[in-house]
Amino acid sequence: MSHSPGQGLPKITIITPSYNQGEFLEETILSVLNQRYPNLEYMIFDGGSTDRSPEIIQSYASKLAYFEIEKDRGQTHAINKGLERATGEIVAYLNSDDVYLPGALHYIADFFKRNPSSRWVTGPCIFYGAEDSFLSELPLEIDFRRMYKFCCIAQPSTFWRRSVVEEFGPLDEARKFNMDYEYWLRLLAAGVKLDVVQYPLSAFRFHSNSKTIAEVTASTDDELRQLYAKHYTDQMRELDRVEARRAWSKSVLEELPHSEGSLPSKLALWARAAKSSPRLGLSSQGFGTLSRLFKRRYLKISKH
Repeated sequence: MSHSPGQGLPKITIITPSYNQGEFLEETILSVLNQRYPNLEYMIFDGGSTDRSPEIIQSYASKLAYFEIEKDRGQTHAINKGLERATGEIVAYLNSDDVYLPGALHYIADFFKRNPSSRWVTGPCIFYGAEDSFLSELPLEIDFRRMYKFCCIAQPSTFWRRSVVEEFGPLDEARKFNMDYEYWLRLLAAGVKLDVVQYPLSAFRFHSNSKTIAEVTASTDDELRQLYAKHYTDQMRELDRVEARRAWSKSVLEELPHSEGSLPSKLALWARAAKSSPRLGLSSQGFGTLSRLFKRRYLKISKH
């Protein structure tokens, strides 16, 4: 029985939006093709470049799943056209001046296979081309509150399942520069967990045009934060409640063994205290769970 080279590996769709970056485009294309990933769907959408880009794309036509060279409505539109055509289980986009590092696609495929519940993953990125090149540092966990303050995700090192696009839609075409930041906030606000790996996956190239874009993007990030401000406020309110619960739990565990009375009377005392504190925000179910934990913890302490 013959087996296809990509059997058992998830199909990965990579989309490259292209426009007048012929100086860098071929290096980008080769960084994808040289992954030697056997179950790859690679598509390029060029917005009608007037430099060497069309010639370069056509020279790799036989190795591409699909390409277009025609006027479009900009970078975000090009990416969305790719997302609409994508058939891979995993999707990502790589701009025409960035590159994947060796082994990136195999690493991502292995990660998603080992973590079937994972829907979205990001990793470190090398920033180069400036006077000082550096590797981005990622926290072990990225949540909405962290991302709201600062976009700490490197777009070229980010991959997600196609089911995410089916559920939450494509990128916001009205956004010309920070469409990725808006998408990350959209997913995190909806509760989609982001998995973080510490394996460098890509390299982001600094050049004169990318620096200009970075400056424009920074000026529009504040507008994005205003869009998600209510969700951020709700998150901070919940964080306050969590911190209050932790402080209350600590005081209970410290004081219960030393207070007078039987265990039921002690728990009843703390129950009244908990329910009278609006900052804790405990539901009946939540309080019941907490009470059981305290009881087990108290019995353990009282034996020593």
